[in-house]
Amino acid sequence: MLLFITYWVPPFAAVQMVDWWRKRGNMDVRQVLSTSLKPGWEALVALLVGFAAATPFMDTSLYVGYASSHWLQGGDIAFAVGFVVGALVYGGIRWVETGSVRDPEPAAGRPEAVLGTATAD
Repeated sequence: MLLFITYWVPPFAAVQMVDWWRKRGNMDVRQVLSTSLKPGWEALVALLVGFAAATPFMDTSLYVGYASSHWLQGGDIAFAVGFVVGALVYGGIRWVETGSVRDPEPAAGRPEAVLGTATAD
């Protein structure tokens, strides 16, 4: 049962990695600390599609997928399939939504200036 539950992790990790790559590893502190959260439907869709795409490649005690039982002789490549599909779906949705592969460079600034906690030196 525990192994079956872990199949959501690869698509989730793929979404996190693609988002980090799109933002060039820079985090906008104002966005994180704002009270209005972005819906994030793209990530949820990518997670669900990645999980669904991995289902035929699963081989667990609860469920054995068609691809795993017929083509892979019991092999379980669902983690890799879920990761790749999740990354492609999330990246594709974000590309269609924003019109670019990567987000623009963030404005240069220190986090202290954004938070209003800068001290006089």
